Amino acid sequence: MPRFVPGFFFLFLLVSGCTNNTSGNRKDIDPDAVFFDYIIRGDEDDSNVTLYLQFRTGGPNGYTVTLKDPAKVELDGEPIPADSAKLTGAYYEIQKPADYFTGKHTITFTDFNKKVHREEFEYKPFSMETDLGASCHVAGVAGDPRESAC
Repeated sequence: MPRFVPGFFFLFLLVSGCTNNTSGNRKDIDPDAVFFDYIIRGDEDDSNVTLYLQFRTGGPNGYTVTLKDPAKVELDGEPIPADSAKLTGAYYEIQKPADYFTGKHTITFTDFNKKVHREEFEYKPFSMETDLGASCHVAGVAGDPRESAC
């Protein structure tokens, strides 16, 4: 047997054993046991803001959950479609134009028992400034009092 086969087999077992992102298509999940996580990201080079959500059982590192009727997730009343990836499992993602996204928003999760849960947030875009001409270099949020500490 060639030398690389045992090494390859061990690497395969290691990689396949370290992921816990299998999507679950379950209706029998206790809604109180569902962990909800979301990320909002925007980039000055992109004209969109992306909202990325995941639902997991067993905490933040548990199995991802694909919501099945009657369960659903919405942003400001607009349904967010499900998708999945091999490494991350099931997720929900929606993009909105950055110019119109500033302000308050609501994520609405309807669980498997039709109970409605709401998460409200406010999106405030910001930009980073770097002064390369000063004797000391400070990178911070515009208007930060530490900016004038040099």
